[in-house]
Amino acid sequence: MCEYISWIPKKKGNYFLTYHQVFETEKGQQLRDKLKGDWYGHSGIKFYYDLVDTDESSYLQKECTDFSTPDNFPADIVMAIKAGEMGGYLKDNLFVLLSEDGIGAYSLECPSYADLNKAYADWKKADADRNKADADWNKAYADWNKADALGKIFWKVFSNPLNRIEVWR
Repeated sequence: MCEYISWIPKKKGNYFLTYHQVFETEKGQQLRDKLKGDWYGHSGIKFYYDLVDTDESSYLQKECTDFSTPDNFPADIVMAIKAGEMGGYLKDNLFVLLSEDGIGAYSLECPSYADLNKAYADWKKADADRNKADADWNKAYADWNKADALGKIFWKVFSNPLNRIEVWR
């Protein structure tokens, strides 16, 4: 499974997926039905942009989980992150993006971490053993849907530059 955020460089810009593309488009529904989990990864990107049987599908596949500085990402992805377009997807490493005020704002808007923590634990367990994961994944997906609002709240809070750490303003 690919790491978040994944992208495939192209001549001008990058292929990557936003929350809107994955969850609010017909192609995104097809992607979710087909891939059952690795939606934001390279397989999802190739499927969404129909790169599977093209020369461009052999492009270098990149990913980064280090959000300590925007310099770790291409400019178009930085713009999408700052605009909150990556919404809905939440991992522990994303909280480095928020200033103290941002963490305070997030905790005020967030009713509880319980659904998020349960969803993340279920997701990780499912990823460990794909052959056994189908039933676990369906359970995790149900929990993730409950926690989806938490991810949206995170990106709403983060989209305000005052809530970000200095390097992400």
